[in-house]
Amino acid sequence: MPTEILSLKAWQRRRLLTVRALADMTGVSPMTVVQLGAGKRTPRAGTIKALSTALGVAPEQVVEFRRAMGFPVDEESSDAQ
Repeated sequence: MPTEILSLKAWQRRRLLTVRALADMTGVSPMTVVQLGAGKRTPRAGTIKALSTALGVAPEQVVEFRRAMGFPVDEESSDAQ
């Protein structure tokens, strides 16, 4: 089965987490979570790790993180969910 690649917002919804809950779990501000999800901010390595861990996914499975790490992004899979 191929690795599922979704947006930060889609993973957050799939895990039934609010922006505030995800922010609290990771130690980043809710505004940071919103800005990352909207593509208005590039995540730092520590933020990528914290959010990926909280979501229970590999960093490569989050569209916004793939972009930040220089990986190709399949736009069709990023809109899933």
